[in-house]
Amino acid sequence: MTYAAYDDQAIWGTGKTPEEALDNATQFVHECDAEALREVCSTAVMTPACAAKVASHGGDIAFGLLKNGLIATGDEHYAEA
Repeated sequence: MTYAAYDDQAIWGTGKTPEEALDNATQFVHECDAEALREVCSTAVMTPACAAKVASHGGDIAFGLLKNGLIATGDEHYAEA
């Protein structure tokens, strides 16, 4: 199970827990911006396909929240609609 730290623009970090995902996201910003990023990010479990896409392409991908609360690729999200 892989968690994502995300906002409406990107998946900023990933990890085995919500806290790890937030920690991963904040390691790439200046220390003074880390708390602000933590405040705007939500966390959720990713689908296996989304986790694989983020691992290979980074977090700047099309994604969406499924009805069951999982973060999915854009294709998975649109297929559910």
